[in-house]
Formats: sequence, C-alpha cells, structure tokens
Amino acid sequence: MQNSFQKTTKLFLYIYFLLLYLVFIFSRSFIGVYIFGYRIGEYLVAFSLLCALLSLIFYKYFSKFIDMKVIIVLFVMIFFFVASVIFRGESFFQTQIYRNSSFLWSISYIFVGIYISNYFKISKKFSNFLNINLLIAFYLQLVYFYRLTLEYGALGSDSTTYEVRLANTIGEPVLDFFILYSDKFETYKGTSFLLFFILITFISNNLNSRSKIGLGFFYLLSGLYIPVFLIRSRTAAFVAIIYVLFQIFKFNNYFEASVSKNLILLAIFGLSFFFSTSLLYEEKINIQNSGEVLEYLTLERNAPQGTRNFLELENGRLYSGDGNLNWRLQIWQDVFSDLYTSGQLLFGYGFNDNIPAMENTLPGYYGRTGLDGKNKNVHNFVVNMFARGGLTIVVLYCFLIFYLLKSDRANNNDLKLHYFLFPLLFASLFDASMENVHFPMFLYIFVGLHLSENIGYHKLK
Repeated sequence: MQNSFQKTTKLFLYIYFLLLYLVFIFSRSFIGVYIFGYRIGEYLVAFSLLCALLSLIFYKYFSKFIDMKVIIVLFVMIFFFVASVIFRGESFFQTQIYRNSSFLWSISYIFVGIYISNYFKISKKFSNFLNINLLIAFYLQLVYFYRLTLEYGALGSDSTTYEVRLANTIGEPVLDFFILYSDKFETYKGTSFLLFFILITFISNNLNSRSKIGLGFFYLLSGLYIPVFLIRSRTAAFVAIIYVLFQIFKFNNYFEASVSKNLILLAIFGLSFFFSTSLLYEEKINIQNSGEVLEYLTLERNAPQGTRNFLELENGRLYSGDGNLNWRLQIWQDVFSDLYTSGQLLFGYGFNDNIPAMENTLPGYYGRTGLDGKNKNVHNFVVNMFARGGLTIVVLYCFLIFYLLKSDRANNNDLKLHYFLFPLLFASLFDASMENVHFPMFLYIFVGLHLSENIGYHKLK
C-alpha cells in the first residue's frame, strides 16, 4: 500500500515538474491554455487553495521545517477571507473571489516546496542544468518567441471563436497552438526575467561558490540579462544590478586569488553584455515602430508630465515627471483615498468586485485597463492586498514574512533567504507580478525548498 502511494506521488511530481518546466519556458502563454473551459492558471489557483487547506490539516508535519507561527498567520488570513465573504454577502461559488485572493492561496506553495523536498534534492548538477535552461530561455523569449509575438500581433487573433482562431493559424506549430488554445501569446515581462534570473543564479552561486564553472555561468548570465532588464523594466534593472553587486561581493575571496581569473570573468561579462545589447537593439526599434503602442505610451504611460520634477508634491498629492511612475502613483493614491473616504481602511473592499481605482478611464485614452481593456491590477502587491483586505491583511502578511525569515535563521543559521526574497518583493512593489500565477508559485516553492534544508548549499562547509 505504501509502495503504491509512493509510486503515485512520484508520478504526480513528475507531471508537476513537467508543468513547472512548461510554465518556465512559455510563461503567461502556457498559463492561459484552456482545458475543459478553464485556464491552466485557474487550475493552479484552485490547487494552491487545496494546498492551503491541507497545510492546516497537516500542520504538525510542516511545523518541523518552519515556525508554527507561519501556519497560524496563514490560518488567520484564511479565516479573514472567509469572514469577509460571509459578512459582505458574497458567494463562495463565484470564481472571481478566488482570482482576486490568489495572493493569499499562493502562499501555500511554501508547503508544496517542503513536501517536494522529500523526493527531490537540488544538486550541483541540477543547478548547472538550470543555468543552461536560463540560456535557452534567453534565446526562446528574446529571439524565437519575440518573432512569433510580432506575427501574433499582426494577426490580431483575440477572437473567442475557434473557427476564427483556426483561420488565423499560419503553419507555425508553437504559435498555432497558442492561437487555438490559449487566451494570449506573449513573451516574458521584465519581472518574469528577474524571477528566473535571481532564482537560478541564487541556487547556482550558493552551490558553486568555489567552482570556476559556476562563476563563469553567473557572469555570462549577468551580462546577457542586465541589458534585458534595462529595456524591459527599470525596476527590474535596478534590482538586478544591486543583486549582482551583492553576489560579486560574496565572491571577494575568489577575486583576490588571481588577476588573470578576474580578467577572464570580466571578459565573459563584457562579451555577453555586448552580444545581448546588439540583439536587443533591433527589438527596441520594432517596439517603437508600433503605432498603437507608441500612441498608448505617449498618451497614458510614458509621456513627460509637463515640467514636473521626478517627485513633486502638489495640493497634498504626489506626482512624478516620469510618466510610468506617475501612472502608478495616481492609482495607488486613488486606492488609499477611496478606502479612507469610504471607511474601509481596516478591512478593504473585499474579494468580489474590481478595485474602483482601476475603473477610472479618461475620454480618448486607453486609461488604466490597458490596451486590451483587461488590466485590473494596481501594479503593487502591497497596495493590492491593502485594497482587498485593508490594513489587517497587510499587517498579517508582514508577520508571515517575519516568521519565514525567523525560520530561515533557526534552520540554517544564515541570512541567505533575505538575499532571494527581498529583491523579488521589492520588484513587485512596481509591477503586477504577485497577482500573476507563475511568479508567486515559483517564489514560494523555492522558499519551501530552502527552509526544508534539502538544498546542498546548507551542507557546504
């Protein structure tokens, strides 16, 4: 019986690893694939909800790896969600409330990571495998998939009818698949690149801190990806550069050993940086030549805000001369202002309706809902939590992070988790990454693996 259970568990994990790999390769495009009328992303939210409930049932097992207070805080957050739905007269059968509360259920992936660690250990060989796949992702996302994205945009195939989608197929297997079965086809956003760059290099650097190959991979990947961040997301670029500098500081003993080795590493970084910059130059031109996107950026997002300074206070409201940042600042301030005037600062709007600040549009502009009219995210995971659950849910989340870091300190007697978690959470203060499905899933699974002590670098002397 036990043998059969273990075989079933391993089969499930193989399927789940395949799913994770496909999400890693195809990102948002794969998550949007429909199966029996629901997208894969919606199944993953349902799975995370189930995992959250199971973690409360099997709390004794998980408390061996993390501070029991983490589980208690999660229980209180779930209780808050249930109470909010009941007192607002909402229905538990509305899928909208689970989509809007996905930031809560995704926390349970920590326990998935802990459970996976019983069957899977991250080794040096596996970290090198991840490094190679990060190189593959660079080519696929920025060359092959990017070319397909231009073709997909030209097709304009956002029709919901299968017949129209079928008529738009062009004989390109990958693109045709997503035209037929997914709700959209798009490449990585800046924060997705950042997530996988930090996740993979963090593992590799800690496992291969004394390895020439490991350091070579880090400099190669850094040189390739920093130009990507600079073009795709300034926040991701800022976070990545700080992260890379911290990682280099960790290897200072290696640098003191040999001038020739330092020169080789710098040459690897310089050549990969030059190659990436040259490759991305054409992409930037293509983006700028898109009339619709250019109009959108000019009117709504990146247009200079008159003669304003970078940050400027006017009539009690904060503005920015940077159009992108100003767009976010106005949304965030509208959220706080509306919560205050409506007396909902403590408990938020709830989980059923859209956030009112995202309903604001200006005549003649695309407004806050984006080019396709589907954007409902405030591009800040803390503001999103504040809008949904008020100050209560934000405070609870802060306690959760505190106890996770406390668990890391108790289990591993180091501060490694800080260097992984803080950069990604900071980047999510300026993006909708934590409201997506894949970003928090990978983040929290790794947190669970890390806390389980089954990663090789905890045993390095």
